[in-house]
Amino acid sequence: MRLFIGCLLLWLTAVAGAQPPAKSDLLIYDRPNWNSYTYNYPILGGVQIRDHDEIVVRFDTANADKINDDFFVEEYQQVVLSSKDMGKTWTPITPNWSCNIPLELSDGTQVDVVHAMRLQTRQQQKQRLTQLGIGHIWNDRCHMSWDFWPQSRAAQMKQEGFQVWDLKVGATPDDTYLPEGTVATHAPVALISRVSRDAGTSWRNTRVFDGTPYGHLVCMFAGATVLPDDTILVPAYGSLKSSEEKKTQAFVLRSTDRGKSFTAHFIPGTDYNESTIVSHPAGVVVAVIRSVAGPVFVSRSKDQGKTWSQPANTGFTGAPLHALCLRSGLIVCTYADRWNTGSFRATTSSDGGQTWQHERTKVLHGGLPKPRTRLSGPGQWLGGTGTAQLSDGRIFVFYSVPDVRNLKDLDTAKTTKGHSYVAGNIVTEAFLSGDLSD
Repeated sequence: MRLFIGCLLLWLTAVAGAQPPAKSDLLIYDRPNWNSYTYNYPILGGVQIRDHDEIVVRFDTANADKINDDFFVEEYQQVVLSSKDMGKTWTPITPNWSCNIPLELSDGTQVDVVHAMRLQTRQQQKQRLTQLGIGHIWNDRCHMSWDFWPQSRAAQMKQEGFQVWDLKVGATPDDTYLPEGTVATHAPVALISRVSRDAGTSWRNTRVFDGTPYGHLVCMFAGATVLPDDTILVPAYGSLKSSEEKKTQAFVLRSTDRGKSFTAHFIPGTDYNESTIVSHPAGVVVAVIRSVAGPVFVSRSKDQGKTWSQPANTGFTGAPLHALCLRSGLIVCTYADRWNTGSFRATTSSDGGQTWQHERTKVLHGGLPKPRTRLSGPGQWLGGTGTAQLSDGRIFVFYSVPDVRNLKDLDTAKTTKGHSYVAGNIVTEAFLSGDLSD
């Protein structure tokens, strides 16, 4: 009997040891003297699960000693990493795509949607700046996420209906937003669909959305989804030049012809912006939306993205955000909770986004600084989350994190931006849907 009990205990111990941990914390990338950002995840980021659970992520890095913000990076490098051991080790790879990680349709067709300015060659970008009289900001390693203009044009462009960013610096010297003598806009003249039918070897570019009526326009391709019938849904938002209040409206670009053309389908209401689209097995499509006011909202579509419901407040606040529908039907929204707790969190919905289980919200990474003001301090650099499900059902999440080890307080009102790196987690669905809040 003792031998039997002993063997049983050994077997139970082995079984328990074979179970993956509910939550594993990952250090993905940390380059000394360079800041690593997933801040733009809903727009430019990407995460992909390949065969045999190879995890691929892309994000942005910048020399910390030079201008480094999402408007302009003086010395820039895109980083694409691969992990074949569940996030334990990461290896740089050269991607077979030039812009975003593309969507892949059932027949292997790859589709990407980009701002027209992203297709300009480096020489064309330099030439444009020179012609505008601001060629001094150019160097061969710079990166511009926005369009730059001479400061002298700001008043006229505002009068024309453009949203113009003209704030040069934040609360501290290392919060430099713009190069000297410039202002910035994010109003691309068009959105371009890029389609490849040969695994990314060649691409056909088609203008699919006219951006000229907009004073501000953003496409969030990393939040796009493909429905089971290959309908493509890509979230975007903008504000019209003709709008006196300049409020933003979220909409969805919809394609039923494998990316050749798109139609815009607007989500009711204003003051909504970055969003993620998820397809639920019950037949509804859910848009999880960031709002100007702060709370996260949800809009639902029952006709494959043609029409959308009035957005409903989820009851939690966070941004940037990303959402994912697991194979079980559980929707997971991961987000940066900058203002309330200084943490990355996950909140779930088990009924297709109609209600959200706040009491079960989980902390993925806590103990981070909160912004001192809207535009100061390292807390503003809690980056966007990217989420994907592995073959065993676990969920991979990654994000950029302010380094709390080396922060310097200047005074009670100011804190330096500080160093940032990329971290993440692998968590079980049971962890996310557990009964207790962390």
